[in-house]
Amino acid sequence: MAQLTFSDYITMRDGSFVLNAHSNQSKKFHIDLPEGFVKGTSKAKPIIQFKLYVPVDAQLLIGINDQLQMNLIYHQNQRWVTIHELLDGSLFLPGESNKIEFFLRYDETEEGASSIGISDIVLFFKKKINI
Repeated sequence: MAQLTFSDYITMRDGSFVLNAHSNQSKKFHIDLPEGFVKGTSKAKPIIQFKLYVPVDAQLLIGINDQLQMNLIYHQNQRWVTIHELLDGSLFLPGESNKIEFFLRYDETEEGASSIGISDIVLFFKKKINI
């Protein structure tokens, strides 16, 4: 049986939410990935895309299945901007529920973001099917 590889996506959130660094809160999403999910290669990785509103400099962290994936500093921007990041596909579990978590790092000794807005989160990935 032959296999076909194509691109697919999952809409994780259609709308916005606010993360508050002072309360140490996070936002968790649980997504079910298909059995045919392709973990990727060095040149073809899953992509997470979202809109971000950063009123002051912020350090955003994203975890996949309790493993830190991204630790990025974004500078103040008084408008929504679209962000996309390549992910380590080996952290995902094909055919199972996966947790993706957004949170802010906050250090009380330094000035930092008290909150940021995140909106419209999409996970793009490759998938194989039998034909």
